[in-house]
Amino acid sequence: MIVKHTDPWTHYTWEDFLTFDEQKYVYDQCLDVLDVQSYHDDSFFYLNGEIQNNAGLHLNYGNELHNKIMSQLYEFSNLIGYTDNVRWSFNSTITKDFKQKQLFPHNDDYEELKQYGNGMLKVLIYLGNGTDDYTDWGTKLYKTAQRESFEKEVKYQPGTCFVFEANKYSYHGTDFTNDVNGYRFMISGELVESNDNE
Repeated sequence: MIVKHTDPWTHYTWEDFLTFDEQKYVYDQCLDVLDVQSYHDDSFFYLNGEIQNNAGLHLNYGNELHNKIMSQLYEFSNLIGYTDNVRWSFNSTITKDFKQKQLFPHNDDYEELKQYGNGMLKVLIYLGNGTDDYTDWGTKLYKTAQRESFEKEVKYQPGTCFVFEANKYSYHGTDFTNDVNGYRFMISGELVESNDNE
């Protein structure tokens, strides 16, 4: 069920976007393709010589699951009025907790970033094995770019989908005060402008 929230800014959650077994299948696929050595020595997270919080994982979801994810994403975007000249894309990612490179509050403002191909809607689908301690693994929501403006956390629950419009208000980030003892895999995606040639 899709639930609309307005605090501290409009966002949506969809519990059981994927069943536990479906999301666990993707979790296991992520684990299969992850280079564990480069994950632990951090080399997996370097891009252009700089360390990143997240890195992409390329895997095959299978037609049935891929189509389900895509269908439900379009169901959602249609529901809130994004129906023309748009397309969803998504991929799997993994996060690592780098104290020296934290994901501080930022808004992904579409009006500022659309020139770079960024999306107007952002989605995170949380994945897990059902046994890790997900305390503080969720997405933190803020009123401003200041960490002191923290308002709430979208809890990290495997199978749950978190969606928001990327605008000047949508400040979000992570703050792993409990550390990340496990693999924080997610499906992340965005709704972008499409053109007739794509």
